[in-house]
Amino acid sequence: MTPARGGGAWFAGQTCSSSLPTTPDAVQLTKTGGCHGFIGRLTSDGAVAYLSYLGGSQQYDAVLALAVDAAGNLYAGGYTYAPDFPTTPDAYDRVCGDDGTCMAYRNEQGQYLYEGASDGFVTKLSPSGDRMLYSTFVGGHDIDSITGVAVDATGRIHVSGATYSLDLPVTAGALQTSFMGGSDPDGNPYPDAFYARLAAGGDRCSTRHIWAAASQRIARPSRWTPRVPPTSPAAPGRSTFPPRTRRAP
Repeated sequence: MTPARGGGAWFAGQTCSSSLPTTPDAVQLTKTGGCHGFIGRLTSDGAVAYLSYLGGSQQYDAVLALAVDAAGNLYAGGYTYAPDFPTTPDAYDRVCGDDGTCMAYRNEQGQYLYEGASDGFVTKLSPSGDRMLYSTFVGGHDIDSITGVAVDATGRIHVSGATYSLDLPVTAGALQTSFMGGSDPDGNPYPDAFYARLAAGGDRCSTRHIWAAASQRIARPSRWTPRVPPTSPAAPGRSTFPPRTRRAP
């Protein structure tokens, strides 16, 4: 949750329900996939003033982070599996993954082959939530997830999260320019943390760094439960990564 300008609070998460009681001014009234992200706003007395789905037609989307700027616009970050997740014409990246399918096949040291990869996303809504002002993918060819969003006084969007992508397009002069995630004793890879800064208009990713510091704290389990994404030990009860399906080598 995050405070809303003028009182009340924004809240968000993930739902697999087809009967979420969306409000008439929602940017997405109905569910089109398996599980969607959702965004809502409460009044100062706790009444639901706004409720909307946010997602595409594939199985999983989730909203994991929220921020509000000085004008009251809402910024949401999370992950999506959907190639048709809504993006705007001025987006930094309108392609999910590296080929527009959100599907990655990664052979980790010749041992494992995985199917299915998410991209992170950043979406900006108007103060009332009735208009999508900006929306973009953020990520590489493998699993990426945004878990933190902030907006500075100039309107630049700062995001943080975790990635398994070896091809995350880091910028020149980044603190760390290559993936260093490592693996657990069973050979399951760890992710790297990353930070990115989007220009105020959102059309440019002006700075990006990745770190391996989170690698030993956020491990990916060897098995994934489809309807219940795994949680990060660093943030108990909070879904950090979407579920992933292992294919036979």
